[in-house]
Order: sequence, then C-alpha cells, then structure tokens
Amino acid sequence: MSARFEFIDSLLKKNEIPLFALGKHYEANKDFVDTAIKIFDCKNEKDIALCSVIPELIIEDAKKAERMKAQLYENLKINEPKSYKTEDILELKLQIITAMYFNPNFFVYTMNWLYFLENDTYPTIEIIGW
Repeated sequence: MSARFEFIDSLLKKNEIPLFALGKHYEANKDFVDTAIKIFDCKNEKDIALCSVIPELIIEDAKKAERMKAQLYENLKINEPKSYKTEDILELKLQIITAMYFNPNFFVYTMNWLYFLENDTYPTIEIIGW
C-alpha cells in the first residue's frame, strides 16, 4: 500500500468512515472530486467550509489545527463562519477524503496548501518604484 493510501486509511479510521463510503460518495459527486482543487479559491461559503475542515481533519494537534483555521479566516479577511453540526462536519470530511483518495493532484495540493497555511508564507515584496 502506498504512503498516500496508508495516510487516507488512517483518516478513515480516525473519523470512523468505512472505505466503501468513498466509492459511494465518488459516484454521487464525481464532478466535485475531479475538480476539487477549486475549493482553495474560497469563492463561496461551501468552499470555505471545506477548506476550514482540512486542518482539523489532517493535523493531529487540535490547538494547531484551530490556529491554522484562524489563519485561513485571517487570510480571507472574514470572521469565523457559522458553526456546523457534527453530521455536516463529517460530510465535509468525507468529501475531502474522497477527493484525496480519487484525485492524487488534490491530495498533493492539499498537503502543500496546509504547509503554506501553517507557515503563512505569503511574503510581502517591496517593488522599487511602486
């Protein structure tokens, strides 16, 4: 088993999601899974909700995950959105895990996005003459 699938398997176990749920979810949401990278544009409330669940899904340290979510909201210049019910959060997590499983590009992009969010590496560049 590849490291990616082992990691995804650990997410499934941690969130008590059966593996068969991924296939079922993929069939019902193929268009979303195939274009999931678009969520990082955060163009609507659903995209923001999906992005905000990623740190708590992947980061083991709950405090660190909360700091990263706060950083996301700060970067977007928004207040923390409404809270979601437990079943809604589980559905968001299922969408993210399904996309990570069936869309390897999304998996890589997600890990890179988390790295940049954690390190907040959006440098301010001073351009001479501006």
